[in-house]
Amino acid sequence: NTINILETTTTASASVITQAMMNAISAASGFKIAGADLAAFVSSLYDMGVGAREAGTMFSRMASYVTTRIDDLADFTGLSVAEIRKAFDQDFVGGLLGVLHAIGDIQSESEQMAVATEIFGMRAARGVILLANQYDDVLIPTLERARKEFESGNSIINEYTKAMSS
Repeated sequence: NTINILETTTTASASVITQAMMNAISAASGFKIAGADLAAFVSSLYDMGVGAREAGTMFSRMASYVTTRIDDLADFTGLSVAEIRKAFDQDFVGGLLGVLHAIGDIQSESEQMAVATEIFGMRAARGVILLANQYDDVLIPTLERARKEFESGNSIINEYTKAMSS
C-alpha cells in the first residue's frame, strides 16, 4: 500500500520504486530502515530526476558513508563521535534527516557540495544535495505520506471506492 500511495503522489511508478528499493535493500536492512521510509527516499530522488537504479544506489551509499565517516560528520555537526553513533543507533532515519536538513541550511552551494562530498563521497553527494535542497518541499511530505499509508494501509481501498462511485 505504501508503494501504491507513492505511485499516485510522485512521478515514480510501482516498478520504479521497487527497482530502486532493491538496489538499496542491503543498506536498508543493515540499518533497520523501514520499507516505507526507504520507498519515500527513493521516490523523492526519482521525483528529482534520478533514475531508479541510481536512486537506490545513492541511498545505499548515503547510508553506508554516513556511518563510516563519523569523524567528518562530527567535525561538521560539532557533536562527539559517541553522540552521533548513539543518535544513529536510536533512530537512523532521524539522524540522516538531521544531516540532510543541516546541509540544506548551508547557504553556499559550493560549501554544500564540499560538505556532502566529504561526508558521503562523490557518488552519493548529488543525491544528498538534491534531498537537502528539497527537504521541506519533497522529502518530508513524501516521507509523511509513506508513513501514514504504512500505518493506515487504505489507499488501494480508497482508489477502489472512488472508481466504483464514478
